[in-house]
Amino acid sequence: MRTLSEQLERLQRIAPLLRCPQCGGELDRGEDEYACQGCVQRYPVVNGVPILLSQEMRNQGLGRSLGFDEHASTHPYSPASEGLISELHTGWVRDLGAGGKQTDYAHVIQMDVFRFPHTDVVGSADGLPFRTAVFDAVVSQAVFEHLQYPEAA
Repeated sequence: MRTLSEQLERLQRIAPLLRCPQCGGELDRGEDEYACQGCVQRYPVVNGVPILLSQEMRNQGLGRSLGFDEHASTHPYSPASEGLISELHTGWVRDLGAGGKQTDYAHVIQMDVFRFPHTDVVGSADGLPFRTAVFDAVVSQAVFEHLQYPEAA
């Protein structure tokens, strides 16, 4: 598990990749939140993790913190994903729906709708909170069957 200072340092590296999931606008970082320059949505930052979900999604319980042992999605990376992650070690890889993976790579951004110990960004596959063309690869394991609109994701 990362310390708060490690998580804040990681957020500094990831911040230039982020955008508003609602409108795609630029995000301004405040002390404990991001604010969109376009649609003025506000997104909290909790312990160095941006919660880039709509208020409605947060009201439904998404974005809350879960430990490694509080959810079944602690599956490890598959051999194919491990190979891809290893091969692309100089670029960014996004793990969409990372869950509670206990493996942590410096160049892999773990995204989920819940905050697990290694989650970097809380967001939804329906409105990705990243700029376009910043990832060299995306891995996603055991996720799409849980999405309400997988074709949109």
